[in-house]
Amino acid sequence: MTDPRFLIHADPGARSGFLATWLTDNLKDAGFDVGITARPNFVKIHTLDHVDRIINFPGIKIRIKPSFDKLNLQLLLFLRKNVHKQIPNFTRNEFSLETFSKVYIFAKECFEHDASLNYLHYDHVIDFCDTFNLEKLTELYVKCNNFYPAMYNINYMLKNNAMNQLPIEKNHACNISAMLITTETKMNLKEKNRKWSLPAIYNTVDVNDIYDTIRSKIKAENYQSI
Repeated sequence: MTDPRFLIHADPGARSGFLATWLTDNLKDAGFDVGITARPNFVKIHTLDHVDRIINFPGIKIRIKPSFDKLNLQLLLFLRKNVHKQIPNFTRNEFSLETFSKVYIFAKECFEHDASLNYLHYDHVIDFCDTFNLEKLTELYVKCNNFYPAMYNINYMLKNNAMNQLPIEKNHACNISAMLITTETKMNLKEKNRKWSLPAIYNTVDVNDIYDTIRSKIKAENYQSI
C-alpha cells in the first residue's frame, strides 16, 4: 500500500498504532499492541524534526497530546511497549528509582515538546486519554471517514482498550511520576526549586511509603521562592 491517508504525531506509548488501526478499519482482533500486529498503513511521528513534515503532508494530520488524565497509564505503556522492548537490559523493577527517572524525564520531555507545537498545523488534536473514550473515538472516526464504524470495529476497539487499561499500584514509578508532575504543575511549583531530594526518599523510605512521602513534600514551603 502507498499514499497513506493518515499522519499521526504522538509520543511513544501514546497509542498511535492503535488509533491508525481503528481509523483504517484494520481492527480484526484485540491485542495489547495492535499497532505492531495489525501494521496499519500510516505515517507515524514520535519526534518532530521539522514542522514541514506536518505542513506538507497531503492527508489527515492528527496529534495525540499528553494530558494529566491517564498520564500514569501512558507512562506505563511507554515503559512496557517501548523501554522494555528496546532496552532489554533495563531493570524490570517498576518501583525503582531507575524506572522512576526514566518515565519522569520522558514525561517532562513530552509536555515540553507539546508546548512548542502549533495545533493549527493539525486537522485533529486529541488527548491521550481520548484514545480510551468510545464517544470521542467514534466522533473522530466519522470526521475522518464520513461514515460510522462497523459494530465489529467498535467491539474490537472496546476489547483492545480493556487490555490496555492496566492496573497501576499506588507506589508504582509511573503513578508517582504522574502525580508529581501533575501536582507541581497545578500548584505552579518548579522542580529546580525543591528543598527536598527525591533520590534521597527513594533510597531511604520503604517502597510502600514512597508515594505518600513524596506527596507530603509538595507544599509551597518546601520550594524556594525566586
